[in-house]
Amino acid sequence: SNYNTSQTLTVTGVEDTNVISEAVIITASGTGIVSSTKTVNTVDNDTMNITLGGATMIVEGSTGTISVALTHDPSVDFVVSIGSGDSSIISVSPSSLTFNSTNYSTAQNVTLTALVDANQTSESVTITASASGVTSQTRSVQAFDVNPPTFVSVTTGLLKTGQTVSYAPGDDGTYQKGISKSFSTGSASGLLFQRCNRGQTPPSCTGTPTLSTYSDAKSYCDTLSLAGKVWRLPTINELSYLWDYSKSSFDNTAFPNAVFNSTLPSLSLWSSTDYILSTNYNWGFKIGSDVGNNSYGGATYGVPETNNTLATARCVTGTDASTNTFTDNFNSTVTDSSTGLIWQQTPSFSGIWSGAINYCNTLSLGGKTWRLPNINELGSIVNYSNDPPINATFFPNTQKSYWWTSTTAAHDSTRAWSFYFADGQTGYNSKTSLTGNARCVTGP
Repeated sequence: SNYNTSQTLTVTGVEDTNVISEAVIITASGTGIVSSTKTVNTVDNDTMNITLGGATMIVEGSTGTISVALTHDPSVDFVVSIGSGDSSIISVSPSSLTFNSTNYSTAQNVTLTALVDANQTSESVTITASASGVTSQTRSVQAFDVNPPTFVSVTTGLLKTGQTVSYAPGDDGTYQKGISKSFSTGSASGLLFQRCNRGQTPPSCTGTPTLSTYSDAKSYCDTLSLAGKVWRLPTINELSYLWDYSKSSFDNTAFPNAVFNSTLPSLSLWSSTDYILSTNYNWGFKIGSDVGNNSYGGATYGVPETNNTLATARCVTGTDASTNTFTDNFNSTVTDSSTGLIWQQTPSFSGIWSGAINYCNTLSLGGKTWRLPNINELGSIVNYSNDPPINATFFPNTQKSYWWTSTTAAHDSTRAWSFYFADGQTGYNSKTSLTGNARCVTGP
């Protein structure tokens, strides 16, 4: 009675582990009748994914692993590519893995190698697993730098003195000329200074500096093995530019425990700059202070090369950019293209500090606005290989006397820094009692 009435047959697509849409033949058969078939297509609702696990941090110079697997059976050989966002920081091996129906869910390992670099920063790299037709997966892995900061990258060029307080209109604090100082322990390019004085322990620079003769200090820097660089003793200008004249110190964060008071009040840093007026002397940069005797760091003076009780070393690597390129403008001014500064060629002032400030503020020359140079600016034209220490071709008849700068002494606002152009020595002198000369400057 129901032979010609359709009956419903439920067909259920069974969940499987692959990601393939498959066809199945449904057969209806009975005794004494012809069988009938129907093809039913299954639409696969699964999505193939890559899973990543394992290391998130590897110490530089060592290896770690990440694990890679698939969430579903690929049914055929399936290649997953492994890549590093920066192979100079973290490299991968192997760079590809093959999965199939039998091993797709079994994690395969990739070896990551954190390479040793010259900087002092822990860096993160993105590791990517990718394959055709699936969404790529990423994992951030850090190459951890275990070494404490041993050197500091410093801004190059004619730097600011650090002075921000103005003590008179037109002084260093008024103009704050120069390039802002910046320090980084995460870079191995540019001009690099040792973070600590010789003999101190980084990163906090604890301990007492090692005192030595000049030849021993030079040998120490020449043979220093650090960051794959060639090191040397710094010039006296490189040390001077590093100084912060707003607080009579180096930057305390970049160079901790760099300045000494009661323990080593006469401590200096050796420089590579010869003191030509005395045989077997080199310029030293004073970093010790003796408050009771009004003696503070930042001054420069000649140190006997054989003395082993006054100076230590702080090495530097990078190009010394203190070479001048002068042009006579034939209007009583000289341009130094290495700094962009324009200098008064033949100054006539002699007097106290406030008079020097006013002299330059009101100077009428070449249609320019003039100022008294700060200590770094005036130091940029000091030539320590000459007597007097300046290029006499462009600056003839320079008096071997004190020459004012616009930079006030941080420890005593009644004093200002000056250069002594008999030898190039720097010191801080009474603004009201010293009679000094002034050479004005203009420019950036």
